[in-house]
Amino acid sequence: MMVDLDARHFSPAARGELWLPRCPRCHRWWWYPTEFGPCCASGYEWVEVPASGHVFTTTEVHRRFVDDFEIPYRVGLVIPDAAPEIRLVVRFRGRPQVGTPVRLDGVATTGAGSALVFAPA
Repeated sequence: MMVDLDARHFSPAARGELWLPRCPRCHRWWWYPTEFGPCCASGYEWVEVPASGHVFTTTEVHRRFVDDFEIPYRVGLVIPDAAPEIRLVVRFRGRPQVGTPVRLDGVATTGAGSALVFAPA
């Protein structure tokens, strides 16, 4: 069964809210969400967490993989402050470097899908 990320993750993010899946039994965060958690085979509860983190890695893309994005654009991984064991694939506003504190700044939606957008805090 596929997890409905639009309803659980991207729609709240468009309102500035960050919701992440956590196992209700062992309280372990897990990303990418699947039907059952890997640690104790429970389902997930979606929990609102602070919409902040820091840059784990980043790169600037100079090739047009998605028609809707102006090149160049920056993508990378963010470690959420509330869930340091996971990494979120995001698009960046500005040019944050590794370790830069960032905050959720919306969602970029294209014909290829949706991506969280983070900007320097």
